[in-house]
Amino acid sequence: MTSPCCINRCLLAAAVLTLCGAAHAQTQATTDAGCTDASTTPECVAARKRKQDEERANRSAEFGSPQAVGDAPLPPQGEPVTKPPTITRGPLRVRRAEISLGIDHALSPKWVIGGLVGVSRTRLHRSQSELAADAEPGSQPDPVSDTTVHARGTTLAATLTHYPREDVFIDAALAVQRTSLTDDRLVNDLALFSGSTHARAVSLSLTAGGTWRYAKGMAVIPQAGLEYVDSRVDPLQTNYTFVDTGEGPFPGFEVSGQHQKALLALAGAQVQWARSTSFGTLTPYLRTMFQQRLRLVGDDVVATAPGATAVVMDPQVMSSKRSVTLAAGLLTQFPGGVSLFADLGATRGQGQLRETRLAVGIKFER
Repeated sequence: MTSPCCINRCLLAAAVLTLCGAAHAQTQATTDAGCTDASTTPECVAARKRKQDEERANRSAEFGSPQAVGDAPLPPQGEPVTKPPTITRGPLRVRRAEISLGIDHALSPKWVIGGLVGVSRTRLHRSQSELAADAEPGSQPDPVSDTTVHARGTTLAATLTHYPREDVFIDAALAVQRTSLTDDRLVNDLALFSGSTHARAVSLSLTAGGTWRYAKGMAVIPQAGLEYVDSRVDPLQTNYTFVDTGEGPFPGFEVSGQHQKALLALAGAQVQWARSTSFGTLTPYLRTMFQQRLRLVGDDVVATAPGATAVVMDPQVMSSKRSVTLAAGLLTQFPGGVSLFADLGATRGQGQLRETRLAVGIKFER
């Protein structure tokens, strides 16, 4: 089965610096000095634009994604079992790849709107074993299962950025995601349970931060914010076949639909180094993000199977309450308002969450 959990939102990378080479960088160093928010000279207007572009570079925005859980009951091969078994779960391993296309438009020096469309492919896997409540000491676990979920997602997002001061930003983002899920659960290498369903999520985030600049193009960007996610997963119906004989399909387990509302706190920082080149600007960076779930509201999830005792699962337990992400990336910015980025991150969280994520994209600025 699947359960929506806020793991990681689609990367909203932005910004285009207009530095074209070392000579332009030398000019910037001399013209930025002495400019204020009220300055209207072309040099000061351009300087404010460069700083705002830097602040928007690579700020991340993350939203809901499904997790794989293999706790649904199996049709019994003998007498129905009334006592719950002891379940031992392995780590939840997530592999995600994303591609996005975005655009930014400056309404004024203090306001920027943007939009983004993205597609993602995700593989989630978890192994687990069960030991019957009345098993003799030394008995081997039975059944042993591997659950794999393949997710194909599409995301639409709108952003609004405000700069109350040159080095301070406030970001708001509204994102909508639709995901198709295919679930496979292999039990004892003998029976394969398969099914498919769909998920939808809407998220709203508000983030604030600032930019601290240092010598040689180095900048530190701390930020913190809140995110609200409303997600739904349709009911899941599975059938199973026997791997060795090909017999089937037979009715498998069912999982009820899910509706969850979560409030998350986010805090992190990014360190980046801008370097002027003959074709534009290269900005390698390192970033970290801590996510803490503050509140989760959702009905219990019920899983049933023919002839088996229903399993009731608490959504509070099915998802990671807190996680930490470490990532590295490269932003390449070209003259004319075009930027490319690549971001590779690793997330570790409660519930033995182990996620690796690669995001690439292109953004245009007007």
